[in-house]
Order: sequence, then C-alpha cells, then structure tokens
Amino acid sequence: MSINNNITASGTIYIRYNNILACMEWSQDLTNYTQTNSTQNIILSPNSGSLIIKIISDIQINNKEYYFVLNTDNITIDGQNYTFYINILGYRGLIKYDLSSTPSNNGSNLIIQNIHVDGTTSSLYTDNTEFSGGWIGQNQFLYGTFNNCSSKGPIVYRGGGIVGSYVANNINNVSGNVTLNNCYSSGDIDEGAGGICGYHSGDSGGTVTVNNCYSSGKIGYGTGSGSGTLGNQRNAGGIFGSYCLAYSNGNIYANNCYSTGEICGGYAGGIFGANTNTNNESDSDKSIATNCNSFGNITGTGSGGIFGGFNDDSYGGGDNKAFSCYSRGIVTGTDAGSIFGASSITWGADPNCIATNCIINSTLISGSGTPVTQTNILAFNGKI
Repeated sequence: MSINNNITASGTIYIRYNNILACMEWSQDLTNYTQTNSTQNIILSPNSGSLIIKIISDIQINNKEYYFVLNTDNITIDGQNYTFYINILGYRGLIKYDLSSTPSNNGSNLIIQNIHVDGTTSSLYTDNTEFSGGWIGQNQFLYGTFNNCSSKGPIVYRGGGIVGSYVANNINNVSGNVTLNNCYSSGDIDEGAGGICGYHSGDSGGTVTVNNCYSSGKIGYGTGSGSGTLGNQRNAGGIFGSYCLAYSNGNIYANNCYSTGEICGGYAGGIFGANTNTNNESDSDKSIATNCNSFGNITGTGSGGIFGGFNDDSYGGGDNKAFSCYSRGIVTGTDAGSIFGASSITWGADPNCIATNCIINSTLISGSGTPVTQTNILAFNGKI
C-alpha cells in the first residue's frame, strides 16, 4: 500500500481509519485505499472541479501535526456524524485553512459538516498570547460554512469550541466570511475563549455569523494564562470569545444561540465575551445578538448574561445590540448585569449598548458604569 499525504483527486473520496496500521487511508472506489502517514499533514487539493470528502469511520488522532490543510475553497468535508478522537496535548485543530491560497468565490463552496471531535482527555494549542486553536477549525480560519459540528473537551485560553482565534480576519487584504450553523460544544471555557468562536473574531472587515448554536460548559473556568484562579478566568464568552471587533471594522452575529453554563469568569458573557466592539474608532461595525438566551447563573465580577464587560474602550466603537434576548440566570456577581456586564470607568470604557424586547431575571440590565439604551424590557424579579 502506497503512502501519499497529498490528496489531489476530484469528485468524491472516502476516508477511514485503519486500526491495524493505526493511520487514516483514503479511496475513490471503496476498494483500493492509499495510506497516509500519521506524522504529516493531509493536504486536500483537487486537480480540477470540486472535491467531496466523506468520512466513513471513527478516527483516532495521535499526533499534533496530523490535520487537514485546505488550499482551495471547492471542498466539502462530510463527517457523516462520525467522531475524531484526539489523544494528544496541544492540538491545533482538525482543519487548517491555507492562508497562502487564493479563494475563487469568497469561500462559499467550502463546507465542513457533520463532524464531531472528542478531546476530553486532550487539550488545544495556545501560544499564550493571541493564537489559539479550535477543536475543528484552527486559528485564522478565513472562509467556509460549518454545519452540525460539535466538540467535547476543554476550550483553551482564547481558543474556540469549533473554530479558534481570529476567525474570518482580514488576511493579505482579503476579508473573511465564516458561518456556523447548528454547532455546539460541551467543554469548559477558559480565559478569553468562546464556546463556538475564539478570540478576536471578525476583525479587519471580516464577518462571522453563528446560527442555532450553543455551549454547555462553564464560562470562565480553567487554568487560564493571565490573572485569576481556577473557576474565575476573565473575559470568556458562551458563543464568541473576547475582543471580537476590538481593533477594526467587522461584523459578528449570534442568532438563536444559547449557553447553559454558569457565567463565573470576571467580565465574562453568556453569548459574547469581554470587550466586544471596543477600542474601535469606527461605528460602522456590528455585534448583534438576536433571539439568544443564557441559562447559567451570573456569578462573575462585572459579567453579563449576553455581553461580557467592557474595560478597554479609549476610542468608542460600534453598537453592541441585544434583540429579543432572554437572560434566565440569577445575578449575584459584583457589578454584573443580566444583559451587559460592567464598564471600567478607570480604563475609559464608553460602550454603546442597546437592548430591545428582552427579558431578564433580575432588576439589573447591566453592570455598573455601562449605559444602556433600553426598550421594552421585562424583568421577572422586579421592575426596571
């Protein structure tokens, strides 16, 4: 059996795990298989036309450098609801977008679907600064649509449950566009991380749209990299991590999403992490939660049920909007709020926060120092 790490076929190919040889192998006819080397990346590159990859078994990943590299946007990867079991520490993520490639159609033909990752005994890669992985998509994932994907396993500092940090960011003057539909994660969410998308999502003109997704892990729980103790890591978000749209224009949307975990980290948020849309000189970008819910109790200092806190906004920024959202958790955290977290006046925070047709389970729509333009807010345990 030959070994080939570059899959250059077009049409449909099938990938399975060979338990005897302990490696993946692929075929075009389900009869003749080509083995891949488990110490190298698998590069998917159709000669012409499009390529459909169908996973036909559960797969073991035992090497941190064993992942797919996509260098074209004419690819569909269908996991067919099989599971990739990750058995290593510091894994970058199952799929990498090759930033040196030139997309032919803004990534609209790149589809990743029905893939499930189990990393419960492993960990994601982080360099402890800005670049951290996601269990399915690595950091700096530029284009594509993720459908019906999930992960189990802790979500590392500034990483993401599905895609890692800097998703859809502007790379080589190309603004990214990533959509995630019907995805979920169950791992606890560490400092600055997001249950679906990681740190700095959508910056530099990128667009990230998250539809019908959820996370069930504790929001702000982990060992972290900065200050804080276990269970009180700062800035995490149930769907998006911290500092999304923080330094340049872009658009991030959460539609019909929810989180169930306790919002225990300082300045953490049930949907968006801390400092969303802050320190940004333009008002044209958008960070919007529509029909989103948080179920967890809000115990973290300065945290919020939908948006986390704001403590780094020296230039103003775009509006943070919550439409028809429901924050169900009991608020006990110092300076916390049911929809928006607190703002640190000491740091010059001045976010633009708007809430319309929302329901909250407290008398506090926001933490201290956060001005909110509010319309039609229903409070179950008191009056606004």
